[in-house]
Amino acid sequence: MTLKLYGVFASSYYNFAKLALLEKNMPFEEVPQHPNEKTSGFLAMSPVGKIPCMETEAGVLSESLAIVAYAEAQQPNPALFPQEPMVAGRAMQIHQFLTHYVNGAAGSLVPTGFFGAPEDQAVTDAGFTQVNEGVQYLAQVCVFDPYIAGKHLSHADLIALVSLDLVEKLAELYDRPNPLDALSGWRNLRPVLMERPHIKASIEGRDGMWQHILQNKAM
Repeated sequence: MTLKLYGVFASSYYNFAKLALLEKNMPFEEVPQHPNEKTSGFLAMSPVGKIPCMETEAGVLSESLAIVAYAEAQQPNPALFPQEPMVAGRAMQIHQFLTHYVNGAAGSLVPTGFFGAPEDQAVTDAGFTQVNEGVQYLAQVCVFDPYIAGKHLSHADLIALVSLDLVEKLAELYDRPNPLDALSGWRNLRPVLMERPHIKASIEGRDGMWQHILQNKAM
């Protein structure tokens, strides 16, 4: 059966999983699934009601990193999980830094920034403080040689792309200083990633969805 990836185009974690599948040239069907629509069918696939989740011939997986690990095992080449021990550890370290110290805080800024929810200044200030700290932590472990964890593209580059794009967009929406100014190597790496046709097309599709959301916010 064809893999079925459930989620929404605006989601960073959905796009991380999508980019990995595209990088590996694995055919899949995109199935729209909003995380707020917690139907019994959706919760059977994703017990905590989060996206993405993916249907395979052997069963269903949720959590983006689990989906990408499945893709790596199913289609080892091109590899997204480095084999050299230090590079493998560094890539996972970067991935975890983004997940725990950047994305969570950025998520607290999305309701007001993208959807026009009433702003709580304390939440906004705390969110940007945490995002800035997270990016500073990240700057200490990235190598940009030329990729974020070493000489070859890895899962860390893909999660960085979708995560850091969101950080930059939120800074723009809130008229705040760009946290990515503390991550100078990213300015050189991002254009390299965007040279890959499927990455460019996917990110442009996500940007179009962001624009649609923001247009509805302004109405």
